[in-house]
Amino acid sequence: YNVTDYLKPGKNTLAVSVYPYCDGVYLEQQDMWRLAGIFRDVKLISRPKSYIHDYYITTDFDTDYKDAALNIEMEIRNRKDLTKNGCLSAKLYDNKGRFVASVGEISFSAIKQDKVVFSKKITAPVKWNAEKPYLYRLVFSMTGHTGNVIEAISAKVGFRKVEYRNRALLINGVPVKLNGVNSHQQHPCLGHSMNIETIRKDFSLMKQFNINHVRTCHYPPVYEYLQLADEYGIYIIDETGNEAHDTEYISEDKDWLPQYLDRVRQMVHRDRNHPSVIIWSAGNESGEGVNICETIAEGKRIDPSRPAWMYGGNTEDRYPGMGMACEDIIGPRYPSSFELEERVG
Repeated sequence: YNVTDYLKPGKNTLAVSVYPYCDGVYLEQQDMWRLAGIFRDVKLISRPKSYIHDYYITTDFDTDYKDAALNIEMEIRNRKDLTKNGCLSAKLYDNKGRFVASVGEISFSAIKQDKVVFSKKITAPVKWNAEKPYLYRLVFSMTGHTGNVIEAISAKVGFRKVEYRNRALLINGVPVKLNGVNSHQQHPCLGHSMNIETIRKDFSLMKQFNINHVRTCHYPPVYEYLQLADEYGIYIIDETGNEAHDTEYISEDKDWLPQYLDRVRQMVHRDRNHPSVIIWSAGNESGEGVNICETIAEGKRIDPSRPAWMYGGNTEDRYPGMGMACEDIIGPRYPSSFELEERVG
């Protein structure tokens, strides 16, 4: 929300109304404590008149998994208000703050559209994986014609590539087995509010027990969760906040499609730059229907860098060859080992 026009000099009040029930609850029937309220930070931020609206970072290795391409797509807002002699740049630093490379630089006068693309070959970067979660820092800056900084922001970057080959999951060309858990954003005292100290404790315990993977059931976690997953080295399945459950029929109702798409857009746009996110999920136990497939298609459009989408449906016979054609990874509900071998193996 842009509240600029409503602000007045002096003291302003920001008021928020919380509704225990709204149309959103049809997609929020997750198996967890049912609490109403605002559980995550609400922030009011100020940006310059012209600013970096969005950035999309991807990495790709060569066939030997030695050198990598660092690719950036950036979106600028209010470009016409920028001074022609100013410039936009992206620079890469290692985890000690040492300069590695200039990924790209362009003057505002050379920017013909609101989108800017940079690509740079990085020689033998340290790879990111669960065993060694090495993070670089990418710094974006916009400067005016006198060199004054208009805006500067930064992002952590992990060089990693996710692939599926010969029915195996590969991270940077190496087969990986996921030893994972589901994780809700629940705290015994804070309810659905999740503090950083608890997340760190969870990840520390997980690493001690050789857990390398979390599925964020059944909604995107707090933003800090993924930042710490990048830091600790936890492979993440990031799940869209879709769980129709008792109202599965809405997954076949086109009137509900905007709700499904809004949720997947928010998740993918927010989380697609995290190296820890290796798989997306279209939701959980919402039945079958065109809205699920449209959710997956929209997610792939926004982020084509990850090769597969999962869906945790609740139809009993959801097995390979029996699920929806749009599902890359099928998550059947609680089959026994015998059932998996008999019906899938």
